[in-house]
Amino acid sequence: MDSIKAVHGETTMVHRVQNIKKIYKSLVDNGIQIVTPLSPSATGRSMSFSAFDPNGIRVEMYEMIPQEN
Repeated sequence: MDSIKAVHGETTMVHRVQNIKKIYKSLVDNGIQIVTPLSPSATGRSMSFSAFDPNGIRVEMYEMIPQEN
């Protein structure tokens, strides 16, 4: 399985979460295959990462970063 490039027709499950840093650490600590590491978006408005679930489905999680007005 290619751990970086998506495959044509691949399913990606996307979830908006809270406490993304805690979730990410838990997955890493439990040996889940991380595809893209936790990082801020290009706009700085969210943090996200992706991983493969036990069935090989790519899962992307993101959390919006509160913005000051």
